[in-house]
Amino acid sequence: KIFQIPWKHAARHGWEMDKDACLFKQWAIHTGKYKSGVNQPDPKTWKANFRCAMNSLPDIEEVKDKSVNKGCSAVRVYRMLPPVPKKRGT
Repeated sequence: KIFQIPWKHAARHGWEMDKDACLFKQWAIHTGKYKSGVNQPDPKTWKANFRCAMNSLPDIEEVKDKSVNKGCSAVRVYRMLPPVPKKRGT
């Protein structure tokens, strides 16, 4: 299965935190790295942390030749790989 995630650069015209960083913000909340009303919003860090999490998953890989790095339609495309069997006895 292949899926894509919007990856618009924050310095681009028309970037909106609630729209363009929503997934990254939700990931920060889920992982406990951001608490609304307590921490200052930091979409750059949220995005970096999400990217690192995606890159560390053994059954997800970026499809770099399908990803679009620039412009208002920038996306990262990922592929789900077959699950990696868990080692027993560890």
